[in-house]
Amino acid sequence: MATTISSLLKSKQKNMGNTAITIEPVRTVYEALELMQKENVGALAVVQQDGQLVGIFSERDYARKVGVKDLPVKTTLIEEVMTPQAELIRTATTATAMNCAIILDEGHIRHLPVFDTQGNFAGILSVRDILRAVINDQTLLLEEYISTLTNRS
Repeated sequence: MATTISSLLKSKQKNMGNTAITIEPVRTVYEALELMQKENVGALAVVQQDGQLVGIFSERDYARKVGVKDLPVKTTLIEEVMTPQAELIRTATTATAMNCAIILDEGHIRHLPVFDTQGNFAGILSVRDILRAVINDQTLLLEEYISTLTNRS
């Protein structure tokens, strides 16, 4: 059976205690980098005080929008360099891990925001999260196939 994104987020919640590390848009790039290092993540959900997702700040945003332009990390605000919500490639909690792997590949992205059926932000999945689920799904499928072959003998 294919892993759903809903079950993947539940597992992430259980293991990490959350489905996304967040930061407010008025924080600085320096604060974001510190948080990313502390939490060992490659992207942060940028949320307003009311919890509304307004964008994502990733290592790629830093490299392309801050580092290359030599912007000052201690004064540049996240809202100035994040990928805004309107530009995000996203998925739903009802999708499968394989669906998301295709989205990541075709979109050339490494972090995928997830929204529930009501359109509420549910979390962020990394390429690693999704790849692990796809590998697990394929392993189970292969084991099931091998089992049917050995039972025929």
